[in-house]
Amino acid sequence: MTYRTRITLAMLFVLAAGCIYTPLKSPEIRSSSIGNTPDCPIQIGKTSRDAVIAKFGLPGYSSRHYRACGYLFATNKGAVTGLLMGPCVPYFGSAEVSEMDDVWLEFEADGILCRCEKHLSNKFGNDDEKAWREFSKTVPDPIRRDQMVDGAP
Repeated sequence: MTYRTRITLAMLFVLAAGCIYTPLKSPEIRSSSIGNTPDCPIQIGKTSRDAVIAKFGLPGYSSRHYRACGYLFATNKGAVTGLLMGPCVPYFGSAEVSEMDDVWLEFEADGILCRCEKHLSNKFGNDDEKAWREFSKTVPDPIRRDQMVDGAP
């Protein structure tokens, strides 16, 4: 095989690499279930910490006495199918397309939800620990060191 043939085949292979994106019609975005409106299942000023934990499970981040909780959800947005370019070699197949959906919650001493921030990780370069530290600064309950990679408060 000549050098020119190899280059032509390589160029065709690169140009043929492509995929088809199939979005989900209505992906489940869990953070949309929290808000101030009556149609939200989790309402600020009304919903208890126990109800939140019953719905979402134990949080990935929490303060020592659960006055603050942080949840990280991966929302499936769709799939790509076709000739995919991976880090090592191209391959035929499919892969899910996900997006981060993070929720940060603060509760009063009596356990009622009083503050909520969504998609805070995006503001910190997708660094969820940095987002957690920033959110929990005003919470009167220290964060748990065992949940932090560096173990720092």
